Amino acid sequence: MNVSAKTIKRIVAVAVSALCLHGILVYPRAQGRRTTGRPNVQKKDSDKTDPRREGTGPSANYSVKTQYDEFKDATSVSVSPMKLNTPNSARSVEMIAVFGYPGRSLVKAVDSAMVAFQTYSPPGNYSNFEIAPEWFVIIDGQRERFGKMQYDVSKNVDLPGFVTEELRMNTAREGIATLAHGSSVRMRIGDIECTFTPEQRSELKKFADKMIEGLGDITPSLEVTDWTYQTTQIGSSMSVRGIVKVRNPTNADIDTAQAVMTCTTQSGTTFKRSRSLLTIPPRASTETEIMADTNENVAKCVVAFESFLDHKPIKTVYLNK
Repeated sequence: MNVSAKTIKRIVAVAVSALCLHGILVYPRAQGRRTTGRPNVQKKDSDKTDPRREGTGPSANYSVKTQYDEFKDATSVSVSPMKLNTPNSARSVEMIAVFGYPGRSLVKAVDSAMVAFQTYSPPGNYSNFEIAPEWFVIIDGQRERFGKMQYDVSKNVDLPGFVTEELRMNTAREGIATLAHGSSVRMRIGDIECTFTPEQRSELKKFADKMIEGLGDITPSLEVTDWTYQTTQIGSSMSVRGIVKVRNPTNADIDTAQAVMTCTTQSGTTFKRSRSLLTIPPRASTETEIMADTNENVAKCVVAFESFLDHKPIKTVYLNK
């Protein structure tokens, strides 16, 4: 079953709402109206310890949870609030992640999950969440910029006199997998440095694996079932027309591939032309045409595949050589 990106986004939105209602995300049980105006942001943390660090918050039950809603025929997967290590700050930061999909089991890989970070602030001593919403990560020594997050603030009834500040963003599956499988991960949320405990990293790996559960290896791979090309003399130039029949052998959509025809002329020079394959569903086949013009006679043309944006090679297998 193919589901559009808009449908998936609606399912994720429903999943987030359902999880909030059931307390899985441990959002405040009751929230007052959103505060108006820009908070009086402090650039330095207060020396006063956040009460959540002293254990007045919920227990550290952050295992991955899966819930199926038979009325909506939709499944939501979440990892409950993980109280991250914040060695250089008196504030606590909790991380939440959730995604959803139609039905009881995956039929295609989940593209993204909603990730949120929360901290708890007394009035007049807000964090830098709003003025520094960029999510930066150093994974195994490599600096990654995950992007700019959306900021929100609301009254927190569970802790009278405090408010909940939140940064959240829709995060691609590849980013979550990289985060989960890094052996050394340091993050900066607002201006607070955060790290995972070994147990939290283990749960995050389980969460990432749930995004492709039951699909096996979804690494992009394409099989060429037929490849033909012909050349036609048109005046003083030569036209090349290639036709490739290609099959997606994986259990996930491949929607970032393009076919690249590389031709070699009789003088030894080469030229390339490419054509997007659009979306190829799991175990499906498609056919595409690639055209090119040259001023020389063509000796040979071959076809291979690469990703559309970063031009990384995609595994290509010729079934009939």
